[in-house]
Amino acid sequence: MNRLSFFCIGGLAALCLIAGLSPAPAQAQTRENAPLAKITAEAEAGDPAAMTLLGLRYHEGLGVTQDFAAAFDWFQKAAQSGNAEAQYRLGTYYRSGLGVGRDDLAAVEWLQKAADQGDPVHLFDLGLMYEQGIGLPKDAGKASQLYTLAAQIDYLPAIESLGVLYLEGRGVGQDVSQARALFLKAAEAGSPKAQNNLGLLYVRGEGVAQDYEQAAFWFEQAANAGLPEAQRNLGVLYDNGFGVLQSDEIATALYRLAAQDSRDMILQTPLFDPRLAPPATDPDSVAAYRLAAEAQDPLAQYLMGYITLTATPPDAQESAEWFEQAAQAGMLSAMANLGVLYYQGVGRPQDYVLAYAWLARSAAGGFQPARMARDTLATQLTAEQLQEAVNLLK
Repeated sequence: MNRLSFFCIGGLAALCLIAGLSPAPAQAQTRENAPLAKITAEAEAGDPAAMTLLGLRYHEGLGVTQDFAAAFDWFQKAAQSGNAEAQYRLGTYYRSGLGVGRDDLAAVEWLQKAADQGDPVHLFDLGLMYEQGIGLPKDAGKASQLYTLAAQIDYLPAIESLGVLYLEGRGVGQDVSQARALFLKAAEAGSPKAQNNLGLLYVRGEGVAQDYEQAAFWFEQAANAGLPEAQRNLGVLYDNGFGVLQSDEIATALYRLAAQDSRDMILQTPLFDPRLAPPATDPDSVAAYRLAAEAQDPLAQYLMGYITLTATPPDAQESAEWFEQAAQAGMLSAMANLGVLYYQGVGRPQDYVLAYAWLARSAAGGFQPARMARDTLATQLTAEQLQEAVNLLK
């Protein structure tokens, strides 16, 4: 009882509100299925849109070996031709140091060119540069102007971040009512971060009468969407019986759920190929799988890797050996699981670079679970580690 600490993202100590973070712009699904030869031919003929698409293919490792240097080259060519998406991507490459040395001034230059063309994502990211003082002096006023432009196009991260600025009076006059209105707009549109922020306003009684029931309602929306901060905050309410019936059991479950960090769950469990039927585990079947695996059948080697890893007790060392043999033979699902084992340091020494390299090989071959795991792992690596991993793919 009496755990009265509420949680947030973004380092806002006063009220624990979440500053929006920019997701990568969504891309049309048709890009993943477009013939590489067609895109390449069009890019080499000078089509800026095709150059950008080819850069994205290399950036994401879609149908090709992931190669940040190649992606940078195509983004640069398209950016110089005026393509806004390529200008934005080039700016993010300079900002992170992927495919090129980090250069915050160049990042600002290209993000500004992209933002000048009016896309809300590009406006928002340039606003973040001003708010955080990356490549230029901090200027919350300029950030608020850019967030306002993006918010007018209903870009949720901009609405959320603008709300935080109004709440704190940074770059704009402090206006808690306006902050609440912005959080409510984004929350009703389904933003978990805004839902959590709105719940915190009700907890604190900021701009509204204190109302724990309303706080619980908004925390629950965000918690159901998987936001760990909201899961913890809802747990605090159940722990203390504020706005809900007190329940140690529910509070503990919520704290445990938040602690699991759902972003990493895909890197914690074996990845099974959904196209296959689950392997039989009776002794006769396992003996047959083992015989075929020893005869160098990649599918049987993958199945033996999966069986030995999920057995009671598991044999991670044997599992890693089977997965590696199948991976070397080109089995995509085995590559993915070998990457997971390197990530975990189970059956193989922990090595995030090798983990990423194996996951990227699998993702390039089209194994979707590997792509999800690879992208999750990417958030935990430095630009230098990412480049080292990609170099292993060549």
